[in-house]
Amino acid sequence: MERRYGAGATLDKGDINGLQQYGVVLECKNLAKITLAAIVEEALAEARNASQPFGVSVIKRRGKGVKDSYVVMTLEQWIGFGKFRGLR
Repeated sequence: MERRYGAGATLDKGDINGLQQYGVVLECKNLAKITLAAIVEEALAEARNASQPFGVSVIKRRGKGVKDSYVVMTLEQWIGFGKFRGLR
């Protein structure tokens, strides 16, 4: 995995490259105020731009390390990801 070149472009395809085999686009955020709906919608839009089925938001918690970040997706995406990965 690596930071994707061109992140923030008009047709942004996510912030991290190297997850295509999992069908995932990651949108990474480090914000003073978390606007969950907008962040999730951005991840979904970037997944569409990248022709990937799943948009996932990684949101860094204020005052915490990256390992304590939130990972957020819609319930529909979560269920679809499980099916995509062969889980029941």
